Amino acid sequence: MKDHPVKALLPTLPTLPGSYIFKDKDGIVLYVGKAKNLRKRVSSYFQNYKDLTARLQLMIDQAVTVETYTVESEVEALILEASLIKKYKPKYNVLLKDDKSYAWIKITKDPYPIIYRTRNTKDKNAIYFGPFPNAQVRDQVLNFLRKEFPYRTCSYQITDEDNKKRAERRKNGEIVRSRLCTFYHIGRCGGPCEGLISQQEYLENINAIKKFLQNKKKTLVHELTQKMKSYAHNLEFEKAAKVKQQIDELTYVSQKLMIGYGDDEDDVMRLMYQRIMKGLEFLIKDLKVGQYRLLYKNAPKLFGKSLDEIKQLRSEYLDKFRIECFDISNISGTNPVGSMVVFEGGIPKKSHYRKFKINVKNTPDDFAMMREMLLRRFTYLKPKNKLFNLDEHNAQILNKLGITNDSLKTNSNISELKSQEDESFSSTPDLIIVDGGKGQLSVAVDVLHSLKLDHLFVCALAKKHEEIFVPGQKTSHTYDDHKDTLFLLQRIRDEAHRFGLTYHRDRRSKAMFS
Repeated sequence: MKDHPVKALLPTLPTLPGSYIFKDKDGIVLYVGKAKNLRKRVSSYFQNYKDLTARLQLMIDQAVTVETYTVESEVEALILEASLIKKYKPKYNVLLKDDKSYAWIKITKDPYPIIYRTRNTKDKNAIYFGPFPNAQVRDQVLNFLRKEFPYRTCSYQITDEDNKKRAERRKNGEIVRSRLCTFYHIGRCGGPCEGLISQQEYLENINAIKKFLQNKKKTLVHELTQKMKSYAHNLEFEKAAKVKQQIDELTYVSQKLMIGYGDDEDDVMRLMYQRIMKGLEFLIKDLKVGQYRLLYKNAPKLFGKSLDEIKQLRSEYLDKFRIECFDISNISGTNPVGSMVVFEGGIPKKSHYRKFKINVKNTPDDFAMMREMLLRRFTYLKPKNKLFNLDEHNAQILNKLGITNDSLKTNSNISELKSQEDESFSSTPDLIIVDGGKGQLSVAVDVLHSLKLDHLFVCALAKKHEEIFVPGQKTSHTYDDHKDTLFLLQRIRDEAHRFGLTYHRDRRSKAMFS
């Protein structure tokens, strides 16, 4: 297993939730799985190869590549896995291919339809929604739906004629046994067995549930909004308030379960682009980054767009927005390295990634190491014909690296030479992120000032509380309420950490070998 082609891909895999697909040399899907942490899960196939079943060992032996699709939560990963297995029917996936082993929602075709939890889909007098990767996910969805749109689970044969007869018998003084159960009393059923809800009202609830499960939530919300307006127009404010609550709950759940049932890779990519664009939009507005702060004033709405439309919008609005993120990796100062990762339009641009072997310091001093890396990177953006404005720290580091004001006055201008040979160093970032807190931010600000690059926008991202620190602002920016922005920042920071850590391990291994 030492030279397996997939092992070389492991360091590049994300650490986020999602689904993964193993493929053979012909591009045929062999196996689909899900994970809370994609890199750890895929790595486990090689770390524990001897403990795998014969079926999975055979699958790994045939695999030559792995593709991953990141989502926001484990629930989304579960649902995406089910969709991909149903789509590709991989030969090494035992479950879900025949749709028998996973959970379904069953809705009968009775005059007053019944909703069941089931694992059997053979009843032709019913429609089914799913499959759900496990019963817990299905039950969470049903519990929400029953709260908002009460339905029955009993097996009584209900007809309007039967309800009328029962009502007539009560009117005549006969004792008629009530069929109402606990669910009626706690508001989870409208009581159709006793005629306490009309067939029309009951079917409205069932149709709302079907639309939700068919991923027609937008249509459902629109219909409920019209219903709410009608109630309000007729001064039925209590009913209008109840419908308003349904709309709010549907909107919340739709955000929590962004991956719809039956979706595949295109849907995941579409949602990822939407998150990236929304995340960048808020980040740019919040940090007021240069000319981009007004970029989205009239930007079109993203949701409801196709994957091609989303890609076009991203290209139109964001492709040129360049973020560079810097991180330091070392163990007690030994084998220190720096990493620079580049994102353009919210997508990694790996051809512009750069590694830095830290030369000036080999003792634990993250600030000095960050200073060296930033000086080496941004020296090559120094404005032409302008001298450095160096303090003692920066001058010492550049002198040790052989870079002085005099060397930049010569015909072999370092800035021009580097620009000719390395597009990454000649490109100007719109946003610079340094991994760390206020200390790292101060170093970055000082370096840019020394190089006459004060116009560049820089901030620091602290791991502990996922805070952004900006020069001149005492309070940090947090994005707990803006999940798309937090998602984007974490991806960028994790990528910088991954890239630097991979280089650090290489250096450490070579040092141990020598």
